[in-house]
Amino acid sequence: MRPRLETFRYQYENFKELVKRGGLKSALHESVYFNREMVLVERDLTKPLPKLKKDFDINLILLGRGSSSRIDDLKFPNKVRELKGRAYSRRGFSAFFAVIGSMVIAEQWWTSSSHIRDKIIHPDLRWMELQLKEDEIYAFDLFVAPEYRGTAATNKFAVTYMNEMRKAGYSKIFGGYFKGNIPSAWFHRTFSFSEIRKVKRSRFFFLEIKNGKLCFA
Repeated sequence: MRPRLETFRYQYENFKELVKRGGLKSALHESVYFNREMVLVERDLTKPLPKLKKDFDINLILLGRGSSSRIDDLKFPNKVRELKGRAYSRRGFSAFFAVIGSMVIAEQWWTSSSHIRDKIIHPDLRWMELQLKEDEIYAFDLFVAPEYRGTAATNKFAVTYMNEMRKAGYSKIFGGYFKGNIPSAWFHRTFSFSEIRKVKRSRFFFLEIKNGKLCFA
């Protein structure tokens, strides 16, 4: 399936899921907006990570380079996450998954300069004007299943995958979140991300204007 068609499909499924969870008004709020502020952040992975107050028993799986894991071996909490996962995987991006059994409870997708050399370029890097160095990654589409948000599982997942990135030789991670997204703001503050700058994003269903550049959502 072509990347644009894949995007349309999971965005359509995502809209249906938003309607199901919060109603039409809530779904439209997430699908149509203008000049919404996004905070771009970075974290130095060489600095100590927060100590866990509570442990949580999960398995960490790497999908992508240097891994024999397959996305077909995993179960996802909903259709949207499955479609996104398959689309990202086909495009060549990497991910860390927190799993219980074979069920995915958290995901962090990411890309690095080695992906870029192989022409696997995440569109966010263009509008962010972000040039990744050899020891830097861009993390995107962090997801935690609703029933595990705000629990020890979230912190255990983040600490574990960031430690794995550090062991792999990466020293900096970039990311971003919407201003007003309290859970995401809490997550990035807890893990000592520093704000780089803010950008404006507008969206009309499948079309987005990010930092003045038109692209598909």
